[in-house]
Amino acid sequence: MIYELSGDDLLPLCMSSSPAKRVLVRPKSAPSQPDPPVGFTPPRNMMPDELLEDILLRVWLSRDWDSYKQRWYFYRSAMMVNHQWRTILHPLMLRYAIFESLVDFQVYEFLIKKHVEDVRGREPLETEDIPAGSSSTEIRKDSWMLFNTSLIRVPGSRTTWYSLSEFPNSQWLRLLLRSCRRCEFHMRDHCRISDCRVFGSEGQSLRTVTFVITSSLSIEDINTLTAADASRFPNVTTLHIFHSQNADLKRISTYLLEVKAILILFPNLKHLTLDSSVSLLSLTSLLTHLETLTLDVPPVYIQDSHATSLMGWNISAALKVVVSPKPEGENSSSNPGERMFRPKKITIITEETLPTGWHKLAEACEHFGVKLVHHVGYTKDDAYPGPLTAREAALENIRLSMAGWEFFEILPIAISKDLETLMEHCKQETEKLKNILQKLDDDAVKSDSESQQHSQVIISAKLSSNDADMNTTITQ
Repeated sequence: MIYELSGDDLLPLCMSSSPAKRVLVRPKSAPSQPDPPVGFTPPRNMMPDELLEDILLRVWLSRDWDSYKQRWYFYRSAMMVNHQWRTILHPLMLRYAIFESLVDFQVYEFLIKKHVEDVRGREPLETEDIPAGSSSTEIRKDSWMLFNTSLIRVPGSRTTWYSLSEFPNSQWLRLLLRSCRRCEFHMRDHCRISDCRVFGSEGQSLRTVTFVITSSLSIEDINTLTAADASRFPNVTTLHIFHSQNADLKRISTYLLEVKAILILFPNLKHLTLDSSVSLLSLTSLLTHLETLTLDVPPVYIQDSHATSLMGWNISAALKVVVSPKPEGENSSSNPGERMFRPKKITIITEETLPTGWHKLAEACEHFGVKLVHHVGYTKDDAYPGPLTAREAALENIRLSMAGWEFFEILPIAISKDLETLMEHCKQETEKLKNILQKLDDDAVKSDSESQQHSQVIISAKLSSNDADMNTTITQ
């Protein structure tokens, strides 16, 4: 349920300028609508719900907004299109929550409260569940079950990370967190791993966590994490850690410490994904419950050659580590000891050619009964291509922009005046891009023709010179 209010100073972004009104929703007990007659076709300005949901989800999760407010401007405009858009976009906003600024915290707190009030207002009132003297808007213990949050994304914003303490302090934001199944943290400068601990206090449904680290984290903050923090996320079983490929020497030196600090928070991991080389030999004590290990090993390009290698991961050595050392003088075959690192499956994502160290790893996996899988995720054509020239990059950006605008031009939807103005602006920009692209192509053709003419002149001059030399020789 969406309330459209005017004059609300707290939420000017997600509210429309129309008079205050409440959108009525048919109660569950109401009889269902009869089936449409044979030959009935939906209005031309309506799209299939599945297609519209996919489009709105891609736009909502896009990272190409000019500012953190643009996402909410889009939300406000889209909610005024028609009932179909409102019905689809509002659940998407609650299911895929993005906290990029303080405005996001305020807007989400307001919309969550309104959502709970609306749903509770349609339910039959049970006086035994509401204590005497409490208001009808008071939160109930099972209100978090009204939400089906799939993702909470926290981009790498310094202000946002300093405001993460708002989650446990807000009774409404806690509802979103308790129902969330997946969190995604983008770590940049001034972001601390210890701030993520606030998500562990209420994240009862949390199962998957993703870290995207693009810059070096604070060593002082990493040292504050201890084994006592291992109880923060007892239900998380899947962890993905991705690092920037353009890492400097400082990033490489602190990478192992960052991975260790993150693994401390998740003691019951079943599935781990890494995309940068790190010695697993130093992480065996933190991976005792791991069942599936996925390593993304992209090829390393040096000038015109490239190669992939598993030597830096030390997987074979990690498989041999035991819990406790064997007694002196005892035969290793009689008491091999219990291994600390006991995955059931290891998946290597790389190019079609087997990486260096594959055969040694295959022998170790066969010896310890570990399934080894080679997955082709990179090809010679699309994996880390060479750098584009300035002209090629400009042409690629122009073609992508034109494809996006032309796609939205043909959508059979009913749009508001604000969106019509935006679409008209897009059409004008598309025409400008077409003119620029045509000019670049004409310049390229002209330069090619000029170079061919120049080559023909040079060849003709050489042939004339050769003929003159030959005539001189014959005359002599």
